[in-house]
Amino acid sequence: MTTAREAARDGGDVTTSTGPATDGSDRPARLRCHVLAVAVYVLLTAALTWPLVSHVATKIAIHRNYTILAPYYHLYLVAWYHHAFDRGLADYWHPNIFYPHPRVLTYFESLSATAAMTWPAHLVTQNATLCYNLVVLSAFVLNGLGTYVLALRLGLSWRLALFAGGAMAFCPYMFGEIYCLATLLLYPAPLLLAAVHRLMDRPTWPATVLVGVCGLWLLATCYQYTLFCSLFCVAWMLWFVRRMPWRRLWYKLLVVGAVCAALAFPILWTIKRTHKEMGFYHGPTLPMSGLQMLVPATQQRLYHDALGIRVREDRGDLDPVVCFPGLTFGLLAAVGAWAALFGIADTGDARRRRHAYRFCLVASLAAVLLAMGLWIRLGPIKIPGPYALLFLTLSPFSSVRSVYRFYIFGQLFAAVLAGLGLRQCVAALSTPRAKRLVAGVAVCLLLVESIWVPLRLEPAGGRPADVHPLIQRVAELDPNAPLIQLPIPTDLRRSPLDALYTANAIHTWQPMVNGFASYWPGLYEGLRPVMAEFPSFKAIRYLRALGVRYVLVHESLWPKKSAESLEAIRRFTALREIERHDQSALYELTESARRSLAGWQGKTRFDIERKPGSANTARGSVSFELDLREVIPVLPGDPCTRWTLTWRDALDQVIQTQTLRVRDSHWLTHERNVLAEAIELPAQPGTYTVDAVDERVGRKLGSCSFQVR
Repeated sequence: MTTAREAARDGGDVTTSTGPATDGSDRPARLRCHVLAVAVYVLLTAALTWPLVSHVATKIAIHRNYTILAPYYHLYLVAWYHHAFDRGLADYWHPNIFYPHPRVLTYFESLSATAAMTWPAHLVTQNATLCYNLVVLSAFVLNGLGTYVLALRLGLSWRLALFAGGAMAFCPYMFGEIYCLATLLLYPAPLLLAAVHRLMDRPTWPATVLVGVCGLWLLATCYQYTLFCSLFCVAWMLWFVRRMPWRRLWYKLLVVGAVCAALAFPILWTIKRTHKEMGFYHGPTLPMSGLQMLVPATQQRLYHDALGIRVREDRGDLDPVVCFPGLTFGLLAAVGAWAALFGIADTGDARRRRHAYRFCLVASLAAVLLAMGLWIRLGPIKIPGPYALLFLTLSPFSSVRSVYRFYIFGQLFAAVLAGLGLRQCVAALSTPRAKRLVAGVAVCLLLVESIWVPLRLEPAGGRPADVHPLIQRVAELDPNAPLIQLPIPTDLRRSPLDALYTANAIHTWQPMVNGFASYWPGLYEGLRPVMAEFPSFKAIRYLRALGVRYVLVHESLWPKKSAESLEAIRRFTALREIERHDQSALYELTESARRSLAGWQGKTRFDIERKPGSANTARGSVSFELDLREVIPVLPGDPCTRWTLTWRDALDQVIQTQTLRVRDSHWLTHERNVLAEAIELPAQPGTYTVDAVDERVGRKLGSCSFQVR
């Protein structure tokens, strides 16, 4: 390791490492440093998440000011992965929620890698709550270690890297997102960045394989972070493009990239296929708010209340997702930024490290700007932000729902700069005692500004014995019978009951119409207003057509203004009460049978018309003439939701054909009985005859003439 005299001599050099030697001569000392880092992060996690550690097997952390109970559906998701692993990945893509939609797992962020890490605990305990809490607690430790590795790679000493990792892992943002695993699981990203940096220094096969492994790990942990991190990896390579050993590297990247693409393709293809077939109802693109970036965590709620601010998701004020890292963190990052820009670097290696720190500064600022979304508001002025370019040019970014998560990468790079800033502050002092005092004060202030204890905990039944008795009763009667739990919340964005309902299905895995995820399928969304009228005849017809056999009514959750409808449920002849337990009642719905257009023989007609306001597109529709009593759910798998259009010119020559399919799921009733899709027009002007053919039976639906101008 570097001696104290050498460290003092190099104190003014912002890029000289004071960490363990990298020539392999002091490996035991380096190993002790790494073990100590793990121990520090474990102890800090236990202290700063108190009292979660003492209730790790029975309760989960719920944010004190947040109303959507997202931890419950993440609890469900981790449990589903374990269930799929137990079954040898059988039905991996088909969780039991959102019945009868296919490939429901594509509606979630990927947690497969994280769930695999806690699978041994599941095999021993069968406790979903314990496994979920292990994921949450390990995320804080691994986020710190990931940042620690990246900081070491960029030349900071192990003590400064330890500080940077702690500043990142235990920042207010992470505690504000403790309810959301998709945001908390960042740790593969800094490891991937560190692997890319190592590859630029040592273009060997092991280094290239390490980049591929970290990339796949990140993909199996969080899709959004994979998308975001790929931008910074590409930018990093371009930043160091002059020193990239392309001649020794291109074929290694080609081979490893091909292998990784082959492994990732089935996952991405399944997701893309589902998203193409289905239409999703999800919230708007959520940006960052200026208040989040300027007000400290401990004062933000006070500012909200004092100023009378009403937090709304569509405006971007995602309280209590607190993004301001604290004054200590901000000041140290500012000192580190100054050192990266103007510090002394008199050797080639020092200049390369300073170049990397400058990238951290630029990337941190870019991440904050990207987190603001499509528009940046400067008072009454609204200008397009950098994310608008990504939104318009790269299709994956147009589907990102939570743009504000870009900010976490800004905090990641700022944490490295904060470690560099602390080194500059310590190096400016002359005595060892003053150095230790300043470093200790900085650490204490950072912890005080980030502290978020005690966490609010709520019980979560993750053991087989905790399954709701009435759901257990349904599993005993028929484990394959579809179930719906009522009431269903009518508010799309804030539906905590749906999250609770998903957790109720753990261990029995009963097919269930309810669900809670990042996306909502159209059929379930269309079911919300209908079920608000339950027990009307219309709601009963819908449930029968869907094939629902059991209805679980949670009377204690029923809206007070509709309490009189509970008595109507008990008297409804189509519902037969089976059992009651603790203000909940289980009913059997008689004469239920799953229905589909696949076997329907009703009348159809076809027509085509120009889309209003457009000269280049048209909208064709297949209309179904139904009996007023008919209610049929239309799913993407129904054969008759696909048809072929053939365009013929005046000489009866086939110009082009197009296969159309319904991308969403709907209910076909007398109120809504049209399925439509955009149609491609021929490129040449003229008059054409359009024929439509039902692919199910090859039956011609109709034809019409259409003029293209």
